[in-house]
Amino acid sequence: MKSLYMMIFSTIILLSIISNIVSCRPSTRKSNKLQSIGFQKADEEDKRYEACYNDIDLNEMCERCAKITTVENDDVFAMCCNDEDDAQSFCRNYVFYGII
Repeated sequence: MKSLYMMIFSTIILLSIISNIVSCRPSTRKSNKLQSIGFQKADEEDKRYEACYNDIDLNEMCERCAKITTVENDDVFAMCCNDEDDAQSFCRNYVFYGII
């Protein structure tokens, strides 16, 4: 019986200590600022793909170009969608070589 009371008492104390530590308020640490910077970068990356989301033919061409190039990242697709360094004309010539 005594051990049951000790167990209940220790559980209550443990819960009271934990409840003081846990807070629902957002943190003011720098990590939140860094995360918001990450979200801003993600928004900028989404703008690079915007033209492909609006044009189905451009999207398909850029996907094919990204797939058949030897680069193993999403830079080819993003550059094609955003037409950086005249990438769309390169991809058009590369993908449709011999067809047009």
